[in-house]
Amino acid sequence: MITLAAYLFIVGVVMLAALLIAVGFQKLRGRGLSAATGIRAKAPRPVSLAAGETDRQASAAAEALQAIVRRRMAADPAFAEESLDFGTAPDGSVEVWLNGQAYAGVDQVPDQRLRDLIAQAADEFNRGDGARP
Repeated sequence: MITLAAYLFIVGVVMLAALLIAVGFQKLRGRGLSAATGIRAKAPRPVSLAAGETDRQASAAAEALQAIVRRRMAADPAFAEESLDFGTAPDGSVEVWLNGQAYAGVDQVPDQRLRDLIAQAADEFNRGDGARP
């Protein structure tokens, strides 16, 4: 038969494990994409890659952010001819590929409207709205 002290110890260990899991999940969601967005960023593609391009590997958070950005780009005719992909650079940072050209972070993308769109998507991602189709 389990004593009260042993029962409380087991409950405490389980609660501590749950807390560590929750904190770890929050840290994963909060990793940095760049100084501009404050987050580190495969979903259905509303915006396709340019002919001959392949999807680059990126973190799950970056892929989720990419899906939000692509959904927003698909809704704006000004971005109809643009192809976008997020990838991971050799040093682990996030690269933004726009029309086959690599940029070392969001703040390096020359199109201010696209930088703004990515920042809005990052806000949506941080709110936890996720990559909705």
